[in-house]
Amino acid sequence: MLQIDEKDLKLYLEKNKKKIESGKIKGIVDAFSGFSLIVTLSSGDFSGITIFPPIYFEIFAWTFAIAFMVYGIAKFIFSKINGIKIVQIYESIEKLDMKKRHEFVIILKKNSSVKGEYLLSYSPRWKCKLFPDYKINDKFDSDDTEKVSSFIKGFLNWDINPNMIRYIGCLNSEKYSVGNKITKKYYFHFYMTTIDTLQTKSKPFKYNGKKFYWLTLDKMYKNKNIVNKNADVLDFIRTHKNIS
Repeated sequence: MLQIDEKDLKLYLEKNKKKIESGKIKGIVDAFSGFSLIVTLSSGDFSGITIFPPIYFEIFAWTFAIAFMVYGIAKFIFSKINGIKIVQIYESIEKLDMKKRHEFVIILKKNSSVKGEYLLSYSPRWKCKLFPDYKINDKFDSDDTEKVSSFIKGFLNWDINPNMIRYIGCLNSEKYSVGNKITKKYYFHFYMTTIDTLQTKSKPFKYNGKKFYWLTLDKMYKNKNIVNKNADVLDFIRTHKNIS
């Protein structure tokens, strides 16, 4: 059974009201009306109009009829593309489930050249500098460093032995999701890596098509954007003595 906050559900429904209420034949009536008017104009006689030249009225009528038909077709196509299906509605509502945990792996990589600096990457979704992470979508065992190794290889282009990955601990957290614009429950698994193959420049740099930074915890705490979106993770790292 889903357990959803009433305010979150109402906000979701209001936000997607037009898409949900879009009918399957929306725009068809408008397109058909425009087509019917075109058929009528094709056999019409405008010679009886005396208020202004008949040609002007005919041009206006044809323009209106064609535009109305095109509008109806465009309306129909737009509703088909942007309309929300029942499956999509359910999946979106399921994300509001207050009982559901969203599990992530977080990678901690310290700078071997500058003491206290950690590797961060820029997340377009969160619009923030975050520790490298990935979402767990299937069954996960915290001792399964093979999966963590595979992620690191894909994200950072590192070939890393699973034995060089150390499990630190986990964190239960509840915070606002920037991407989904709702509050979610998270469960983070933290891992530390010890490889030294990545360049260790202190300034921002690009690697494997992504933008990276070296920052100390003190600098992260001074960044309001990072603190607003990731204070729970920073606090976890700061209070755990086994991260070295």
